[in-house]
Amino acid sequence: MDIEQCACCFANLEESQIGLCGDCQQKDEAGREWVKSLHEEWPEFSLNGQRWSFGPVELALWDDEEEGFHFYANHGLAEPTVESLIRFIEQQ
Repeated sequence: MDIEQCACCFANLEESQIGLCGDCQQKDEAGREWVKSLHEEWPEFSLNGQRWSFGPVELALWDDEEEGFHFYANHGLAEPTVESLIRFIEQQ
């Protein structure tokens, strides 16, 4: 019987059970929820014709060529808001 190792916890799984074990399924679901929460926590705003987004630690700037946000800076703000990020950008 072929045995495959689960990439997350190295549990041996029989061929008929290939996939994530119970623990890894829970971790996978929690990971998806975490990624979803990151997207929900990244407000967007425009300033001087540029599109910005921010999270708890980082500030990102929209790249038209790549059609996505890219890291700009760690803002270091304890409770970032659009207003505080605008001040941060203007001080750069």
